[in-house]
Amino acid sequence: MRLHALDTAKGISVILVVFWHVLMVSSSVGFTPHPVYFAVNAPLLSMRMPLFFFVSGVVVAHSLSGPWKDFFNRKLLDLLWICGLWTVIYTVVQGRPTSYILTSWYRPEIHLWFLWGLIIYRLLSYLLRRHKTLALALSLTLSLLAYHDLPQDFWGSLSTHQRSVVKYGAFFFFAVWYGRQMVSALYRWPWIGLAAALMAALLASRLDLVFLLSLSGVMLILSASILISEHLVAVQHAFTFVGSRSLEIFVLHFAMVGPFLKMAKGYSHSALWAVPAVTLACVALAIALRRITDRFAPWLFRAPKGLMEHFG
Repeated sequence: MRLHALDTAKGISVILVVFWHVLMVSSSVGFTPHPVYFAVNAPLLSMRMPLFFFVSGVVVAHSLSGPWKDFFNRKLLDLLWICGLWTVIYTVVQGRPTSYILTSWYRPEIHLWFLWGLIIYRLLSYLLRRHKTLALALSLTLSLLAYHDLPQDFWGSLSTHQRSVVKYGAFFFFAVWYGRQMVSALYRWPWIGLAAALMAALLASRLDLVFLLSLSGVMLILSASILISEHLVAVQHAFTFVGSRSLEIFVLHFAMVGPFLKMAKGYSHSALWAVPAVTLACVALAIALRRITDRFAPWLFRAPKGLMEHFG
């Protein structure tokens, strides 16, 4: 059975990522959004990427039983190609040292880190597919340590994105083996799940329990996604459309945020409307660019056929 709430949740997570990057870039271009956007974003910071990686874990689960060659071609090759290609593109465009093309494979510094994380998660989930208890125990332990920066000297030596990949691993690996069961249970009791998750999130926020806030946030948005998919079909279709195009949005949107915000600065009351407007504009333009480039350069977002045939 296809769980449409997962598609909805993925679309929500994509929009939340773009929304955060709009706020993050605003100060560097001299734009000051209305404070309400920062207030809304504060609790969402702990939810958006755990949610994205949770959904990604559920999606990859069905591929783990096949042979390595099929798994590599279907779940790793495109990510490796896109991560490598767009790292080169951004390195050149941003004027970074060429050495970054190599160092990015173990210390990513730009927004493409999520690709790096997905490659690691997917590879480990396949290698540990017969040792799920070990995978879950290790990922949970490392996630808790990373969330609480214990020991501080070790986590301080890692980059923000390296630490993030360790932090969010538990959500991916739990979803690989138990995510579908969890979502199916929420389908039976979505309102109970929503209420319980909201109470847990409020408690976690009050007690500054960031891991619990992330966990309850995933459950909260999944429960809301179920209710959206059951009662707001048009909204569900919109989020599903965005979620199915997450790759191009994640890869392209960051370069658009600054120019769009600079354009918005010149208009009245932009502090009120620019953040959601720029968020939607970045999403729409990224999708449009992918559609255009697929006609003459499909290799920008998927591995060339010749490469796939070589590994196949």
